[in-house]
Amino acid sequence: DVVMCICSIHLLSDYKKVISEMKRVSKEYVVITMLKKAKNYKEVSTFIEENFEIRKILEEQKDLIFICT
Repeated sequence: DVVMCICSIHLLSDYKKVISEMKRVSKEYVVITMLKKAKNYKEVSTFIEENFEIRKILEEQKDLIFICT
């Protein structure tokens, strides 16, 4: 199974709760994308990296894609 959040995590006021819930319900993979120009980009990406084992980070033109377990 895969849990995904596409280009919206940085818009949520309680992104930490959402990321924690994604981790709780995932059976294997979590994919999170976010805009590189988001105001809270560093804060959110750091929280993702602290809470998941990062398998791969894909850097696209406007987005960063985290593939995690």
